[in-house]
Amino acid sequence: MTVVTEGVETEQQRLLLEELKCDVMQGYLFAKPLPALELEEWYRAGKARGTFVPPPADRPGAVQKEPEEAQAAPVAATPTETK
Repeated sequence: MTVVTEGVETEQQRLLLEELKCDVMQGYLFAKPLPALELEEWYRAGKARGTFVPPPADRPGAVQKEPEEAQAAPVAATPTETK
């Protein structure tokens, strides 16, 4: 028998279900409902990554961090010539 779990929305749920040997999971943790063309892109990206669990930043409800401002490297002072 294959067990399918629907409505998986959090990483904690996924880990528990994996521990319980759930065969198939679906839910917003993995992807929202998608039109056919987007589904194909999602599938190819997941297959290329080796997992269909999206990286944390791409998960629904993920908080996007603001990029840190690039800190300028200190500029070495050039000695001035004296005559």
